[in-house]
Amino acid sequence: MANSLRMSFLIDGDKKVILSLPYANTTLSALQVSAAMQAIITADIFTFPLLGISGAEIVETTKTDLI
Repeated sequence: MANSLRMSFLIDGDKKVILSLPYANTTLSALQVSAAMQAIITADIFTFPLLGISGAEIVETTKTDLI
């Protein structure tokens, strides 16, 4: 099973952009993720401005090999 941290940011208008990071630690707290997301916003590393935080979640993926 693999875990990813999916962070959703607000951009122009009602639009959102999602940044997904694989191999996320499942013990991350809301405070840690919020601080990391705010640091990403402050760093201004994209060609478009991130206007705010929309949400974040840990996504667990299960893979079943068939062949």
